[in-house]
Amino acid sequence: MTIATSGLLTIATSSLLTIAVSGLLTIATSGLLTITTSGLLNSSKWSPDYSNKWSLDYSNMWSPDYSNKWSPD
Repeated sequence: MTIATSGLLTIATSSLLTIAVSGLLTIATSGLLTITTSGLLNSSKWSPDYSNKWSLDYSNMWSPDYSNKWSPD
């Protein structure tokens, strides 16, 4: 039981940290990209190409628009 608990916590922490580091802004921007980021991290091929494309384009698009919308409301 101890091993199972310890293993689960390790996996959970490791996954959360990975998503948080690479997709922290992404998660805050949109919940849909959370799944996308997780999949990108799995594929080393798409990680730099796909992430770099959406990182600046998508983040820059929603960052000011989305934040400004929910801020006052």
